[in-house]
Amino acid sequence: MRRSLGVLAALLGLAGTASAQTAVRLKPYVGAFAPMLPVVAVDDGQHPDVEMQSAPAVGMELEAVARGWLRLYAGLTYTAPRLTLGGVMQTSPVNGATTGTTLLIPAAGVILAPRVGSLAVRPTLRLGAGAKRYHFDLVEQRHAVTDFTGDVGIGLAGADEGPVSFAAEARWLPSRFSAANLPIPATGQLRQDQNDWLFQLSFRFRP
Repeated sequence: MRRSLGVLAALLGLAGTASAQTAVRLKPYVGAFAPMLPVVAVDDGQHPDVEMQSAPAVGMELEAVARGWLRLYAGLTYTAPRLTLGGVMQTSPVNGATTGTTLLIPAAGVILAPRVGSLAVRPTLRLGAGAKRYHFDLVEQRHAVTDFTGDVGIGLAGADEGPVSFAAEARWLPSRFSAANLPIPATGQLRQDQNDWLFQLSFRFRP
């Protein structure tokens, strides 16, 4: 949690500096990263799955308005979930042990935000893609692991008239993870689906 707050403070400092130099809107956000499927589903009938726990998340996006209802975005999310190690992993013989993980998620794409009548908020639809870059605190895994991810989300955004507006969003980050990236023997399908969600509240600044 302390690392997440430190990264958020750095991102807010960047927003203050960059907003004076560019016309692109800056959107720092806070939220929660919530994995819905195991990192590795173990099919040996003896050991529990290798799972990633939910964790706080922070991030920053740059957003450009191409049209009134069309926005382009590029951003980076940081989170540090714990990884629950099943007894099948060669690094830990005890089920339930955990280790730290650093996860960076750069992504880019478009956000559709049509105006609906006289409502003060707009529904949003995010369509993008990016990467998940994992770094595990394991002696056996010293290099980072990078996987492609989709970035699809829905939410509500406040009006853009003032210098600051707010948005709430739920983002689906589907990807695949290979069991070969961890010190674990093959126990079924090598590459497995990941069904991760990011729930975020963002603050959009207009320079």
